[in-house]
Amino acid sequence: MIMPVQTTQVQVDTEAVRELTADLIRIPTVNQAGEDAAILVLGDVLDREGIDYVVETDIPHRPNLIVEMGDGNGPTLWLNGHVDTVPIGNRLTWIHEPFGGDLVGGRMYGRGASDNKSGVAAMIHAAIALHRARVALHGRLRLTAVMGEEEGQIGIRHLLDLGLTADAFISTQWSTAAQIAVGYRGLCWIEVTTTGRAAHGSRPSSGINAVEQMLDVVLPALRGLKLAGADSQVIETPGFSVNLSRIGGGDAANTVPDSCRATLDYRLGNGQCSGEVQRAIETELARLRASDPTLAVQFQVLLRAEPFLTDPSCDLVQRLSRAVVEVTRQSPRYFGKTGTGEANLVYQRLGIPVVAYGPGNESGHSPDEYVVIEDLERVSEVYVRTISAYLNAPSRESTGSPTP
Repeated sequence: MIMPVQTTQVQVDTEAVRELTADLIRIPTVNQAGEDAAILVLGDVLDREGIDYVVETDIPHRPNLIVEMGDGNGPTLWLNGHVDTVPIGNRLTWIHEPFGGDLVGGRMYGRGASDNKSGVAAMIHAAIALHRARVALHGRLRLTAVMGEEEGQIGIRHLLDLGLTADAFISTQWSTAAQIAVGYRGLCWIEVTTTGRAAHGSRPSSGINAVEQMLDVVLPALRGLKLAGADSQVIETPGFSVNLSRIGGGDAANTVPDSCRATLDYRLGNGQCSGEVQRAIETELARLRASDPTLAVQFQVLLRAEPFLTDPSCDLVQRLSRAVVEVTRQSPRYFGKTGTGEANLVYQRLGIPVVAYGPGNESGHSPDEYVVIEDLERVSEVYVRTISAYLNAPSRESTGSPTP
């Protein structure tokens, strides 16, 4: 039986959480720019509180911030968020300033408000609240604010390569306050290339049209692939899907194109893996080549991530769920992310319970991205309660324990 932990003396500074979220939003962190400035802001906040941290800079100008708290005599709970964002897109599609952190009608707007700067601010101020209350953490609490998530999880990948491990992992990616993401779909991005023979556009029969081969032969076959898999009812959009995300070929209007390149985004459901996609593509392209000797087609895998599903009955999910009930007065809804993220990589590399729980929502990557302020505040409090429960850490002040 999981017993509740007394956290009445641990108070999150909700105004400070809002301020830090806005400060982070106001720093453009797109295409590798601004990540160091965002980490400096976080460092300044921690310095004012007397909380030790390390800025890992093995990759020049691409910092990761690492905070570790606790006595080390117990499990390690790892919370992670990223400071980089996608670009804003067409500025004209935004009503609110993309890097303004505007607070309107209970929402804060700006690029990164949902994905993932609010989550970073919430976990930092949860740690600050625990530090101020002199909570004795029996184990290790690790917080990391990383770079490069939007470029293939570069930051968290580097930390894992350095050997960081844990017993449980919470991604601060979006869920809203009353939901817990217990799984993610996987992905396999491939780039496929057809190579033809150039000729004058007035004599198409003299060449081999690589664009036509791509459109008429290769893409219909690759978009029609089917994979078996044990879909889970937890996942909102279960199973296998494919999206043609990029295509291009040809050099001039009056030339038979001798090359064409396309990118396909395969998404994987529970029980499927990227290796199956690769093998299915190899089989299909071999069949196409055998039926058409003029077809020269190759492919390469650009990025892969495996799907996962954490058992909702595990200790991490149950303690997090209890905290959600205590704070929101709602039983949490478990769901699966249709996309992928750092959680996939951590689950694959460490094999530990992994969830995503954060204040954001599905507005990430969209114009007028926002976070609901109530969710931001509630999630911060849920973090405090979950950390305290998982690390068996009652407040010294609330229990009357001696102050060090």
